[in-house]
Amino acid sequence: MRRVEAGGNVVTILVSAEESDGAVGIIEYQPKPGPTPGAPHHHSRESWSAFVLEGRARIRLEDSSRELRRGDVVHVPRGRAFQWEEAEEGTRMLFVYTPGGFERYFVEIAELFGTGRPFAELLPRIVALSEKYGIERQS
Repeated sequence: MRRVEAGGNVVTILVSAEESDGAVGIIEYQPKPGPTPGAPHHHSRESWSAFVLEGRARIRLEDSSRELRRGDVVHVPRGRAFQWEEAEEGTRMLFVYTPGGFERYFVEIAELFGTGRPFAELLPRIVALSEKYGIERQS
């Protein structure tokens, strides 16, 4: 297991693509409480599912907003637009990515945030990292 933090979000990698012959990546995600910055986007390489272990979060899937509470599951197929809108204090979720590999994005983004540089300075590198991992913004 590897635990990283980026921008107030805590990610624990439970199963990596390397451990599953590329089949799956599984993480525990503890989002920073409050509104979530970011634009609607989709993953071009993997589908993913989230299971809420504790707390509450809101996600926008294309044109509808959905509140997720403890025990709820959401599945987002590859190419489907989504945006996290907010999470409450203490929210924990289990994310499963298929195929695996996207969990490495969190390690790399944590390394960027760990430089201590201002967000505006990091933004071009964040965009490049998002492109590397197949995150595509919606227009």
